Amino acid sequence: QGTFLKDNTCISETSCLASSRVANKLTWVCESCDSSCAGCANSATQCTKCSGTRGFYSNQCLETCPLGTFLENNICAACNYACDGCIGTSTRCLACKQGTLFEQDTYNCVLRCGTNYYLSGNSCIKCDSSCLTCSQSPSSCTSCPSNLYLAANKCVQQCPSSSYAEGTNCVACSPSCGNCYGSSDKCTTCASGLILENSQCVSSCPVGKIYISGKCSDCSSQCSTCIGSIDTCLSCKNTAYYLYNGKCNSTCPVATMASNNSTSKSCVDCNQGCDN
Repeated sequence: QGTFLKDNTCISETSCLASSRVANKLTWVCESCDSSCAGCANSATQCTKCSGTRGFYSNQCLETCPLGTFLENNICAACNYACDGCIGTSTRCLACKQGTLFEQDTYNCVLRCGTNYYLSGNSCIKCDSSCLTCSQSPSSCTSCPSNLYLAANKCVQQCPSSSYAEGTNCVACSPSCGNCYGSSDKCTTCASGLILENSQCVSSCPVGKIYISGKCSDCSSQCSTCIGSIDTCLSCKNTAYYLYNGKCNSTCPVATMASNNSTSKSCVDCNQGCDN
């Protein structure tokens, strides 16, 4: 006793162990370790280190490390306490334990999502780089970085047509406006069929104005209302004046006579053959 049989030769325990074998004190044989072991002790299957890509765990060499551990230098090392599984390093989590949230892009387990993340189930998902904050999806922005405006959950360099900038948000113009500035009803252009008048979009020009070249223009100073051009009066601003052929006069011209009605004063032609 005191020696172990190896290849028909009796050798010491020290020599047996030096050859990466195990000295079995029940059979007194210097046994080869199990093929999964790179070294063993007490028995051929009680590994002390592992061969190939196996991981050492509880004196065994496993092809796959159990949940809560990861393979590092042929050892199944423990994951970080917050991880429910990890890969590559102890803090590169694959899932998180109850009470923490999984930050998908960093593989970290955190107590709450960061500013530029949104919560989806038990995961924190990073917002798109164009967003400052987001919700529901990475590209559905709720706020924007400086110098950008929020328009329909997108961050843009300038507000689109039919909206205006109010702080960092793009606000829709009034439906009557084509475009607006400063407020929703301060129009700079109009929807189809409407006319721009003093930053408002109207269906027709107000009294005293006429629609010319896409806008309402003031009638001439003599006209209260006009038609066709700013100088062709329909009624006179001075109620003492007479309207004749689109002009306002203090008296009726030759060969005409005054005709008063309930709404205005005008001149009418005399009968043919009369001078006055």
